[in-house]
Amino acid sequence: MGSLVVAASQTIAELLLPGWLLTHRAAAQDASVRLIAGNSADVTDLVRSGAADVGFTETPAAPIGLSSLVVDEDELVVVVAPHHPWASASAITSDELAETPLLLREEGSGTRATVEAWLDDAGLTLAPPAAVLETTGIIR
Repeated sequence: MGSLVVAASQTIAELLLPGWLLTHRAAAQDASVRLIAGNSADVTDLVRSGAADVGFTETPAAPIGLSSLVVDEDELVVVVAPHHPWASASAITSDELAETPLLLREEGSGTRATVEAWLDDAGLTLAPPAAVLETTGIIR
């Protein structure tokens, strides 16, 4: 019987890993798996320290000093209320996005790091957030 400690960012832990773990359980019924959920920075720290055997994050760049492999890709989208001016827009500019206080994940989140990296590539800085949520409740 083997045991595995898996660390995963919150979105992956809540939305993807349950299915992956069921598949793993079917293939390795005697194996035990412990899941630790946190943000992408926490997951990287857990793997680096040896507290987790493997980690799954949503960061835009591979962590320095760790082996990595892309296992899937997704797309971030901006979601607004029906009455928001962007709801009827065919597009928004990176400047508009950068200048608008958004509802965001916390620092250390792969989702937030992706937005910040994208804006940084455009020479822009993210406005202070309207609010910060440390859970995947932001996507609901």
